[in-house]
Amino acid sequence: KIYSLIGLIKIMTTSYEFQDIILRQGDKKSLNLLTKGEKFRFKFKGKVKTIYDKIYVLILSTLGCINIPDYSLQQDVAKIFKSAERVARFLMEFSSKSRFLITSVNSITLLKCV
Repeated sequence: KIYSLIGLIKIMTTSYEFQDIILRQGDKKSLNLLTKGEKFRFKFKGKVKTIYDKIYVLILSTLGCINIPDYSLQQDVAKIFKSAERVARFLMEFSSKSRFLITSVNSITLLKCV
């Protein structure tokens, strides 16, 4: 299957590696404010409701050089990016075995960004 860069990021957010990330009630407001910014590259529809949404918003905010003012969210970003390279490397190796060049290129781009 052919995956875009955003599709690969969404796959990455559902990884088992991020199971220790929790969604605190106070985080939702800060995360929703991050999604409303102009620098947020891929628009987020709706509000942050799940852990996967939180991880998605934090990854895109960090890759987009958006300042994250909340200290607890900064700690979560550090946890996420400890594992993100490993997950992105897996996606790259897995997609290189497929016949879809676009997915392979997008996974390499994601690995370089992380």
